[in-house]
Amino acid sequence: MKNGRPPSWRFNAEKSTDWTVEERERVFDALEETPSFVKNLEIDSIYRMKESRSPENPAAANGATIVLYDKAFDTSQNLTHILNHEIAHRLFETLPSKERESFRVAAKWIEKRTNGEVSYVAGRPESKFMRPNGKISVEEDFADGVAFFIHQPSRLKATSPEVFQWMEQNLKPKLDNRGRK
Repeated sequence: MKNGRPPSWRFNAEKSTDWTVEERERVFDALEETPSFVKNLEIDSIYRMKESRSPENPAAANGATIVLYDKAFDTSQNLTHILNHEIAHRLFETLPSKERESFRVAAKWIEKRTNGEVSYVAGRPESKFMRPNGKISVEEDFADGVAFFIHQPSRLKATSPEVFQWMEQNLKPKLDNRGRK
Protein backbone atom coordinates (compact mmCIF):
# COMPACT_ATOMS: atom_id res chain seq x y z
CA MET A 1 0.00 0.00 0.00
CA LYS A 2 1.47 3.28 -1.08
CA ASN A 3 0.81 6.95 -0.48
CA GLY A 4 0.96 9.45 -3.27
CA ARG A 5 -0.09 9.20 -6.86
CA PRO A 6 0.46 6.16 -9.09
CA PRO A 7 3.28 7.09 -11.49
CA SER A 8 1.31 6.40 -14.65
CA TRP A 9 -2.15 7.40 -13.44
CA ARG A 10 -4.04 8.88 -16.38
CA PHE A 11 -6.57 11.00 -14.48
CA ASN A 12 -4.68 14.15 -13.52
CA ALA A 13 -7.58 15.80 -11.67
CA GLU A 14 -7.81 12.97 -9.12
CA LYS A 15 -6.09 13.79 -5.83
CA SER A 16 -4.19 11.41 -3.60
CA THR A 17 -4.56 11.12 0.15
CA ASP A 18 -2.66 9.25 2.85
CA TRP A 19 -3.77 5.93 4.26
CA THR A 20 -5.17 5.82 7.77
CA VAL A 21 -4.28 2.96 10.08
CA GLU A 22 -7.91 1.78 10.01
CA GLU A 23 -8.01 1.77 6.19
CA ARG A 24 -4.83 -0.28 5.99
CA GLU A 25 -6.27 -2.79 8.47
CA ARG A 26 -9.50 -3.02 6.49
CA VAL A 27 -7.57 -3.72 3.29
CA PHE A 28 -5.52 -6.44 5.00
CA ASP A 29 -8.75 -7.96 6.38
CA ALA A 30 -10.33 -7.84 2.91
CA LEU A 31 -7.32 -9.52 1.36
CA GLU A 32 -7.51 -12.26 4.01
CA GLU A 33 -11.01 -13.06 2.74
CA THR A 34 -9.92 -13.10 -0.89
CA PRO A 35 -9.38 -16.52 -2.49
CA SER A 36 -5.66 -17.30 -2.83
CA PHE A 37 -5.89 -17.77 -6.57
CA VAL A 38 -7.20 -14.22 -6.99
CA LYS A 39 -4.97 -12.45 -4.49
CA ASN A 40 -1.82 -14.21 -5.72
CA LEU A 41 -1.98 -12.33 -9.01
CA GLU A 42 0.80 -9.84 -9.48
CA ILE A 43 -0.39 -6.53 -8.02
CA ASP A 44 2.39 -3.94 -7.73
CA SER A 45 0.67 -1.53 -5.41
CA ILE A 46 -2.56 -0.23 -3.95
CA TYR A 47 -2.89 3.54 -3.74
CA ARG A 48 -5.31 5.69 -1.77
CA MET A 49 -7.01 8.61 -3.52
CA LYS A 50 -9.87 10.97 -2.65
CA GLU A 51 -12.51 10.70 -5.36
CA SER A 52 -12.78 9.20 -8.80
CA ARG A 53 -13.58 11.33 -11.81
CA SER A 54 -16.72 9.16 -11.76
CA PRO A 55 -17.94 9.86 -8.19
CA GLU A 56 -19.94 6.62 -7.94
CA ASN A 57 -16.77 4.59 -8.53
CA PRO A 58 -15.13 3.21 -5.33
CA ALA A 59 -11.96 1.93 -7.02
CA ALA A 60 -10.04 1.60 -10.25
CA ALA A 61 -7.27 -0.51 -11.72
CA ASN A 62 -4.60 0.14 -14.28
CA GLY A 63 -2.49 -2.91 -15.01
CA ALA A 64 -0.96 -4.10 -11.74
CA THR A 65 -1.95 -0.91 -9.86
CA ILE A 66 -5.16 -0.53 -7.85
CA VAL A 67 -6.55 2.75 -6.53
CA LEU A 68 -9.07 2.85 -3.69
CA TYR A 69 -11.14 6.02 -3.35
CA ASP A 70 -12.93 7.39 -0.26
CA LYS A 71 -16.11 5.66 -1.42
CA ALA A 72 -14.48 2.21 -1.03
CA PHE A 73 -14.34 2.79 2.72
CA ASP A 74 -17.95 3.93 3.06
CA THR A 75 -19.92 1.64 5.38
CA SER A 76 -22.39 0.91 2.56
CA GLN A 77 -19.60 -0.71 0.51
CA ASN A 78 -18.10 -4.20 0.72
CA LEU A 79 -14.36 -3.62 0.51
CA THR A 80 -13.58 -7.29 -0.15
CA HIS A 81 -15.98 -7.33 -3.12
CA ILE A 82 -14.44 -4.08 -4.43
CA LEU A 83 -10.89 -5.43 -4.18
CA ASN A 84 -11.86 -8.72 -5.80
CA HIS A 85 -13.44 -6.81 -8.68
CA GLU A 86 -10.31 -4.71 -9.21
CA ILE A 87 -7.98 -7.71 -8.93
CA ALA A 88 -10.20 -9.50 -11.47
CA HIS A 89 -9.25 -6.84 -14.02
CA ARG A 90 -5.66 -8.02 -13.59
CA LEU A 91 -6.81 -11.65 -13.86
CA PHE A 92 -8.45 -10.89 -17.20
CA GLU A 93 -5.21 -9.38 -18.50
CA THR A 94 -3.27 -12.50 -17.51
CA LEU A 95 -5.66 -15.04 -19.03
CA PRO A 96 -4.56 -16.69 -22.24
CA SER A 97 -6.29 -15.10 -25.24
CA LYS A 98 -8.23 -18.34 -25.83
CA GLU A 99 -9.79 -18.09 -22.35
CA ARG A 100 -10.60 -14.38 -22.76
CA GLU A 101 -12.25 -15.19 -26.07
CA SER A 102 -14.26 -18.06 -24.58
CA PHE A 103 -15.55 -15.68 -21.88
CA ARG A 104 -16.46 -13.07 -24.49
CA VAL A 105 -18.42 -15.63 -26.50
CA ALA A 106 -20.13 -17.16 -23.43
CA ALA A 107 -21.10 -13.71 -22.12
CA LYS A 108 -22.54 -12.82 -25.54
CA TRP A 109 -20.27 -9.96 -26.51
CA ILE A 110 -20.51 -9.38 -30.25
CA GLU A 111 -17.47 -8.49 -32.32
CA LYS A 112 -17.91 -5.35 -34.39
CA ARG A 113 -15.48 -4.20 -37.10
CA THR A 114 -15.36 -0.59 -38.21
CA ASN A 115 -12.66 0.62 -40.61
CA GLY A 116 -10.44 -2.30 -39.64
CA GLU A 117 -10.86 -1.62 -35.89
CA VAL A 118 -12.34 -4.35 -33.70
CA SER A 119 -14.64 -3.51 -30.80
CA TYR A 120 -17.26 -5.43 -28.87
CA VAL A 121 -20.86 -4.63 -28.05
CA ALA A 122 -23.06 -6.28 -25.46
CA GLY A 123 -25.25 -8.96 -26.97
CA ARG A 124 -27.40 -9.52 -23.92
CA PRO A 125 -29.89 -7.08 -22.37
CA GLU A 126 -28.85 -4.72 -19.57
CA SER A 127 -31.03 -6.68 -17.14
CA LYS A 128 -28.61 -9.61 -17.59
CA PHE A 129 -25.63 -7.61 -16.27
CA MET A 130 -24.75 -7.44 -12.59
CA ARG A 131 -24.35 -3.66 -12.78
CA PRO A 132 -24.97 -1.15 -15.58
CA ASN A 133 -21.19 -0.56 -15.70
CA GLY A 134 -20.76 -4.16 -16.81
CA LYS A 135 -21.97 -3.13 -20.26
CA ILE A 136 -18.95 -0.82 -20.67
CA SER A 137 -16.63 -3.60 -21.81
CA VAL A 138 -15.88 -7.30 -21.80
CA GLU A 139 -13.25 -6.63 -19.10
CA GLU A 140 -15.73 -4.83 -16.83
CA ASP A 141 -18.28 -7.60 -17.30
CA PHE A 142 -15.62 -10.18 -16.44
CA ALA A 143 -14.53 -8.30 -13.28
CA ASP A 144 -18.16 -8.07 -12.15
CA GLY A 145 -18.63 -11.76 -12.89
CA VAL A 146 -15.61 -12.80 -10.82
CA ALA A 147 -16.57 -10.64 -7.82
CA PHE A 148 -20.18 -11.85 -7.85
CA PHE A 149 -19.11 -15.47 -8.39
CA ILE A 150 -16.99 -15.24 -5.25
CA HIS A 151 -19.42 -13.24 -3.08
CA GLN A 152 -22.94 -13.78 -4.43
CA PRO A 153 -22.93 -16.79 -6.77
CA SER A 154 -26.67 -17.39 -6.57
CA ARG A 155 -27.34 -13.78 -7.61
CA LEU A 156 -24.91 -14.13 -10.53
CA LYS A 157 -26.56 -17.41 -11.57
CA ALA A 158 -30.04 -15.86 -11.50
CA THR A 159 -29.07 -12.64 -13.27
CA SER A 160 -26.45 -13.79 -15.74
CA PRO A 161 -26.53 -17.58 -16.09
CA GLU A 162 -24.15 -17.61 -19.07
CA VAL A 163 -21.47 -15.76 -17.07
CA PHE A 164 -22.12 -17.97 -14.05
CA GLN A 165 -21.71 -21.10 -16.19
CA TRP A 166 -18.41 -19.82 -17.62
CA MET A 167 -17.15 -19.08 -14.08
CA GLU A 168 -18.24 -22.54 -12.90
CA GLN A 169 -16.31 -24.22 -15.68
CA ASN A 170 -13.23 -22.01 -15.82
CA LEU A 171 -12.77 -20.24 -12.50
CA LYS A 172 -14.22 -22.54 -9.85
CA PRO A 173 -11.53 -25.22 -10.26
CA LYS A 174 -8.88 -22.57 -9.46
CA LEU A 175 -10.55 -21.18 -6.34
CA ASP A 176 -9.58 -22.67 -3.01
CA ASN A 177 -12.20 -20.80 -0.99
CA ARG A 178 -15.13 -18.51 -1.64
CA GLY A 179 -13.87 -15.51 0.33
CA ARG A 180 -17.33 -14.37 1.41
CA LYS A 181 -17.85 -11.46 3.73
